[in-house]
Amino acid sequence: MNDALIRIAFLVTLCLGAFGAFVPGIPGVPLMYLSTIIFSILYFHFSVAAILVLGALTLLALFVEHASGLIATRASGASAKSVYAGAVGLIVGTIFFPPLGGLFGIFLGVLFAELFLHHDHAKAIRAASGSLVGAIAGNLIGGFIGLIFLIVCLFLVF
Repeated sequence: MNDALIRIAFLVTLCLGAFGAFVPGIPGVPLMYLSTIIFSILYFHFSVAAILVLGALTLLALFVEHASGLIATRASGASAKSVYAGAVGLIVGTIFFPPLGGLFGIFLGVLFAELFLHHDHAKAIRAASGSLVGAIAGNLIGGFIGLIFLIVCLFLVF
């Protein structure tokens, strides 16, 4: 196959992954990393250092995307049990109602847990809103990490 076509196919795959990194519930950066590994094995051999750097970016994106909503939940005054309920809501929502189900799941999990535990509507809404804002911020940061991943790969391949 033509060298230019293979590189363009890889670039298209990376761009789709970078776009997916901004969409909640789509593991864009891990998909980019997987395509990079496959491309590296089959065609263009990245250095071990490059694979490690891209792997670190992938782990960072995963951590930020999943932990930011839970950290923001705690920072907005939710109890530890509500954080756990938010985590369950995030997982259930992501699995059963993609792509936005994770955002709704964390919000509803925290909201219902806070209402059940403390019966304080204002505190429950504040904590649930904090979880939602944190989850959205984490998703945006994960998307920007995906763009950094794309730029690094472009630099290495082209």
